[in-house]
Amino acid sequence: MIVNDINEYVSLNVLQNYCSMHGGNCEECKLRDLCDCMASSPESWSLVFEGEKDENEENNEIKEKIEGILLKYGRREFKYDENNVCMFYKHEEQEVAIANESIYQNQGTIYFDNYDLCKQAIEEAGEDNIKKYIFGVDSK
Repeated sequence: MIVNDINEYVSLNVLQNYCSMHGGNCEECKLRDLCDCMASSPESWSLVFEGEKDENEENNEIKEKIEGILLKYGRREFKYDENNVCMFYKHEEQEVAIANESIYQNQGTIYFDNYDLCKQAIEEAGEDNIKKYIFGVDSK
């Protein structure tokens, strides 16, 4: 067989070596999903079996849910010279705090029209969740 694409060559060699290690009985193989995956080019390999999620994928899903709750009360748009209430993490106190930025715009921040909306968002999302999934710090 002649293979012109290096990715196809690599994937076929890996697949051939893998299948020879587990006996080549692919019809009843419990790892058939892995074989099917590895028959494609390496860039598309997904070595997470169906039904399983890796930790990063799971954390990203939770982060998106937390951001969704925050956006229910807030916005991504910065309004110059107006209320742009936002939260930040105070490392010494290990707490989420609230500030109002009217002229300084932060990257990736969710802004709120007032303190009460920000407090409601924190309460609904959970301060520990915000610490972990938004600021990337473990609650103690």
